[in-house]
Amino acid sequence: MKKNYYLLLLAAFFVTGCSNANDETTGTSSDTEKPAVTASEDTIVTIDGDAIPVVRLEAYMRPGSNETREQVLENVIASEIISRAARAAGLHEKADIAQQLVIQEQTVLGRAYTQQFLEENQVTEEQITLRYEELKNEFANRKEYSAAHILTKDEEKAKTIYKQVSENPEKFAELAKEHSEDPGSAQNGGSLGWVESRVFVPEFAAALEMTDAGELASGPVQSQFGWHIILVEDTRPLSVPPFNDEMRERLRQAVRIELFTEHLDGLRAKANIVINEQQ
Repeated sequence: MKKNYYLLLLAAFFVTGCSNANDETTGTSSDTEKPAVTASEDTIVTIDGDAIPVVRLEAYMRPGSNETREQVLENVIASEIISRAARAAGLHEKADIAQQLVIQEQTVLGRAYTQQFLEENQVTEEQITLRYEELKNEFANRKEYSAAHILTKDEEKAKTIYKQVSENPEKFAELAKEHSEDPGSAQNGGSLGWVESRVFVPEFAAALEMTDAGELASGPVQSQFGWHIILVEDTRPLSVPPFNDEMRERLRQAVRIELFTEHLDGLRAKANIVINEQQ
C-alpha cells in the first residue's frame, strides 16, 4: 500500500511538474500570512500599498494561451482582492479550508523538492543500460499465447460445447461465433490475439500455462465470468522492446522514480510517525 501511494504521489509530481503554475497561485502564494512587500522595479502592481511582484504575473501566464498580458494582470488583481476579502471574512480559519491550503502548500513544495532532487541526481547512461539489461532478463522468462476462448454462463452448456470442439477442432471459430457470450471476441471466432497469461484472471491464466500449443485446455475452466473453453493456438517468447530513443526515455523515467522512491523511503524511515488507529 505504501509503495502504491508513493507511485501515485510521484506520478502527480512528474505529470504536473512546475508548468502548472496556475495551481500554485491559487493557494499558498497569495493566501499565506506575509509582510508587505516594498515596491521596486520587480513590482507589477501595488494593492493597498502591498507590492505584487512580476513573477506572480508570469506564474499566471500559460504557454499557448490567447490571453493578453493585461487580461492576465486583471486575473492577478482579482485573485489578490478576493483572497484578501476571504481572509477578512475569516474563511482561512475554517478547518476544511485551512486543510486545503495546507494541501496546496504541500503540493507546491513537493513538486519543487522532487524537481530539485532529480536535478541533483541525474540518471546516467550506465543506469539506463543496466535497467535495460534487467528488462531483457525479465523478458527471457516470459512468453505470449495466441489464444481463443468460448465463454458461457452455464456449466452444462460449456461441457456440451467442449465435447463438440474436442471432436471437431476445426469448428472452434464457428461455435465461438454462435455460442460465446464474450462480445469482445465472439465475432472474431473467439480469438484473443497474442497476449501474456498475466493479463487474465488467475484461473484462465493457469489453464493457458498448462496447455500446449495447438491444444484445448483439459476441460471447461470456471472464472468469475463464467465457463471458458480455451484453445491455445500457438506460443512464442516475449520479444524484448528495441533499445531505441523511446525505450531509453521510458527507462530514464523508471530509474528517476526508483531513485526518488528510495529517497522517500529513507525520509519516511527517519520520521517519527504515529497513526491514530481510532480514526
